[in-house]
Amino acid sequence: MQKPAIWTLFFVLTFFAGFFVKAAMETAQIAAFFTENITEIAGWALSFLGAFGAALLIGYLILKRFLQRKLGAASLSDPQQMVTEVVDQLSNPNEISNPSSQDRQKGALISLALFFIRRSSLQFYAWLLVTVVGGTIGAATIILLNEQNLKLDTQNERILEQNEQIVLQTQANIAASILLEGSRRAALSGGMDALFEEIRNEPLNIEKECNGVVEESCFRRVNVVDQWDEASEAKVYYMSGALINKVTSFATTSTPYPVAISNGQPLDMSVALEQQFSFPELSPERGLLLQNLVRNQISVPSVDFSKSLLIGADLRNASLTYANFTASDFRQADLFRANLSLANMAFANLSQVQLSTATLSSTDLTSANLTGAILGEADFRAVNLKNANLSGAYVEEAMFSNDDRSEEEKARDQQTYDEFVKENGYVPEPILTEANLEGTWAWKDMPPYGKDDLLDRIMLCRFDPIRHKRDLPPDVCETE
Repeated sequence: MQKPAIWTLFFVLTFFAGFFVKAAMETAQIAAFFTENITEIAGWALSFLGAFGAALLIGYLILKRFLQRKLGAASLSDPQQMVTEVVDQLSNPNEISNPSSQDRQKGALISLALFFIRRSSLQFYAWLLVTVVGGTIGAATIILLNEQNLKLDTQNERILEQNEQIVLQTQANIAASILLEGSRRAALSGGMDALFEEIRNEPLNIEKECNGVVEESCFRRVNVVDQWDEASEAKVYYMSGALINKVTSFATTSTPYPVAISNGQPLDMSVALEQQFSFPELSPERGLLLQNLVRNQISVPSVDFSKSLLIGADLRNASLTYANFTASDFRQADLFRANLSLANMAFANLSQVQLSTATLSSTDLTSANLTGAILGEADFRAVNLKNANLSGAYVEEAMFSNDDRSEEEKARDQQTYDEFVKENGYVPEPILTEANLEGTWAWKDMPPYGKDDLLDRIMLCRFDPIRHKRDLPPDVCETE
């Protein structure tokens, strides 16, 4: 058989042996057996090689001795001498007398036969050695890879278990949030109801106490507009010191906690709950307190209403000066004609809020989310809009600087200014100048509309649905 055919057969056998080992390792019992006994298997393989090699050597020596005696050869030649003698014997068989031609012929033939036997045995042993050693190394490699795969499978199973635990924990958070909200409201219901009853009675008490007293110390008169755009005059009452203390104490103890807020879609039990709810830390009690104060036309003092839950709240014509609404959720709330002068609304969520004609003198709206808010006719001069999001906001006729005033407003402001200088004898420092638009931005595909010149004064960031979320600012504003 030619060498290419032999090596081809050897490759095919090795391939099928490897395929068999791989298939065997995919069986759990066989894989476990090889993994646990790899050291013993390697030892037996090496022992077999040593024993087989020794057996070949002994068999060769015995065969050599047997042929020498059986055929009666006096001596055996080394390979080089054997070749010379065979050539001499074949070319001049009758010219060699001592030793006899017959003795030389036997010795040469025996040496030739043993040479081929030794050569074939060594070649076979070399193939066997390569096969066994290579198979052992290959098997060890496959076993190590199999162990690594098993470890990876175990790790993946643990990751899946961890993810399931996270889902379960999220669902537990939902349940805990709902239970906590229910238990807190139940615990506060008695005190909250009593406080809200005092708030409802406060205007009557103030009217009685202020009978015949200067009105300005008890309430102030303001012009309000109802839902039908009808203007009227209303009173905004100032709370008594005792009620202010109770309101302040209640707002302080009503600390924020994770609240489950639905995304507005019907509950789908086939979808994970964490995809249908968000869990911001808010205080529903502070939101209820504020709405009760506004509903009873009571001026809201500088109380801590930060992180209040005020989604969809009716706060029209509310007097909210100096109030702290940091990080509160005002989504879809109605703040029409509300007075928010000097209020702190930094980081507040004001998306889709009605803020038209609201008073915003020196209001802090740093990093506020004003996505889709209605800001028509609102005065933002001297308002801090640093890093605020104006995506999709309606800003027609809103004023962001003195240049945004109409000619009539400019004439009226100039007349007021001239009258002040004439009456007081000095020039006042201008207060309403220009909004702080440093870092103010909007998504490029959702710019504020109604005021084209505003687009040149804010950053328009490109939205990438893979890297960005609509309600969160981008890490880097990419304009192109």
